[in-house]
Amino acid sequence: MTQLFVTHLPYSGNPPLADTARPGNGLLVDTCLRRVWIGAAAPDSEQLSGTEVYAGRAAFQFLLEFISGLHSAIPGETNVLGQFRQTWFRWRASYPAQASQLASIVEQLLQDARRIRARHLQGIGGISYGSLVRRLIQPASEDRILFVGAGELARSVWPFFRQFSTALWNHRPTETLSVEWLENFAPGDGDRAARWARHVILTTPPNPANDARWRRWLEAAAPASVTHLGHRRAGSFQINSADRCHCLDDLFALRRSQDNVRSLQIEHARNACAEHAASRYAGGYSAAKRARA
Repeated sequence: MTQLFVTHLPYSGNPPLADTARPGNGLLVDTCLRRVWIGAAAPDSEQLSGTEVYAGRAAFQFLLEFISGLHSAIPGETNVLGQFRQTWFRWRASYPAQASQLASIVEQLLQDARRIRARHLQGIGGISYGSLVRRLIQPASEDRILFVGAGELARSVWPFFRQFSTALWNHRPTETLSVEWLENFAPGDGDRAARWARHVILTTPPNPANDARWRRWLEAAAPASVTHLGHRRAGSFQINSADRCHCLDDLFALRRSQDNVRSLQIEHARNACAEHAASRYAGGYSAAKRARA
């Protein structure tokens, strides 16, 4: 197989607002918990500070565990797989020459992840971001729920609220999604959207400009609850007029209190990731994880 190198930077708090890596050098995947760089050549020295570094078989195994949701705070969730695929498609379109060096590896990763999920992680989705948010905010049947952002995360959470009155606001028009929502607010109608909703779920990443305008709109609207899935720490997105404010850490704490995650399934999935990595790199080179710089 093509040579494979990965750097992994876990976040202890909210992710930084910008990355310093040159995007043409490799595929960069940012989630709320970590930053992962993937390349066909060894990373530059400036990319190594504070990171974990993997190569060969170890890199493939880490990526397979990562996109299968095994490193997520909610083990086995599917959001990171969708995020990885969307990031890969965008990067491939922007840097086709560089992407061609990783195309076969990404194809094998996605193929193996599908197999692992089908064989070991079916039915584990009883705990997901959507189910946890619903348990957290506990909306009444007549409540109106607004989603801010129209990305992969919003699409995965919305089905858990399909029986409620829901609406969508996005920073740019999203006409193609209008059939999924009771109302599709225009980008300029954020204040009206905030007043319409009793519960607001922000699925956008931390962004000073977007967070500032939504703080302003929500403080005036005084909703029952505000949940920001782009912030991890309590108080990082606080709306004083809201009855309740939630962040990712609240979801993770709720997940830990549940008994539905099947630990044996997770262990079998991890073992399968190791087996697939060994199979893909049979007879090839492998480098174990290096200590953080």
